[in-house]
Amino acid sequence: MVSRNELFGLVYVEALTQGLPLIFHRSAGIYSFFKGRHLGIALEDYSIMELKNAILEIRKGYNNFTIETKDFESFNWKNIAEIYQKLYASILA
Repeated sequence: MVSRNELFGLVYVEALTQGLPLIFHRSAGIYSFFKGRHLGIALEDYSIMELKNAILEIRKGYNNFTIETKDFESFNWKNIAEIYQKLYASILA
């Protein structure tokens, strides 16, 4: 899923938490946030041919795209909910 308008798309994070490789644009926030990590394929432009090639490359070498889900625990909804609960409790205190 290559989005032109998403700065930091949650769909990217959801895919990463499931161990799935990404296809994203280099201008996407996810690219700079996790710079240097092999999370999938970053596209230079929005051409259909480049997207097609990225899909084929991931399909051909799927096992080479190992995403460690433990690296993305900070995006786990349970962990986020606990942080918000503590924050809310501290405001009330």
